[in-house]
Amino acid sequence: MAQLQALLINMFEQGFLFAFLGLGVLVTFRFFRFPDLTAEGSYPLGGAVVAGVLVMGFNPFAATAVAMLAGAFAGIVTALVHTKLRINNIIAGIIIMTALYTVNLRTMGRANVGLLDKPTIFSDIVAFINSFGFSLNDGKVTTIVITLVLLVIIGLLLVWFFKTDLGLAVRATGQNESMIQSLGVDIDKTKIVGLALSNGLIALSGALVAQNPGLADVGMASAFSLPVLLPC
Repeated sequence: MAQLQALLINMFEQGFLFAFLGLGVLVTFRFFRFPDLTAEGSYPLGGAVVAGVLVMGFNPFAATAVAMLAGAFAGIVTALVHTKLRINNIIAGIIIMTALYTVNLRTMGRANVGLLDKPTIFSDIVAFINSFGFSLNDGKVTTIVITLVLLVIIGLLLVWFFKTDLGLAVRATGQNESMIQSLGVDIDKTKIVGLALSNGLIALSGALVAQNPGLADVGMASAFSLPVLLPC
């Protein structure tokens, strides 16, 4: 019974941490119909950036935000390579994914960075709650609750975004690119927005995963084989 409980807790913990990656892939594949292989580079990019910023002594929340922005920028570059240079979307993703491997190494300075002695958003949230007289531990159950709340917030924001004019344009671009272009919508802009949003969420997943066990590694993406999630 104890083993089953530990297995379930570990399953939910990993599932909620990787759920943000799932949301990012959902944006490109389900809504946007864009086989974006940049994800395999932006996921470890999130971990690399958050590790580099935390090592510099910055606040974990600021470090996570910077990691998201870095992922969004990677998505923007992929979109620009595809839309401005007219390179196939799969090839554009492969180009940026390959380039990001070097970027990740340069960001961390080595293949992996330990964060066990650094504050994380999980430890900071636990410390904040404990300041009100509670006695929470920075454990797996706490991580599940924190990531679940964050997942619900981001999910609601995505639902709101895709009901806006820009969000509807992004969805329409994926459904029928020729039709939405004939209506005067700049599809290059919608592709940039969609890929930036997607890779920002994927980088967030990488940043959270790096902070949870306290380790950022340049080979993080190979841990769960992104090519399986991203069929061409």
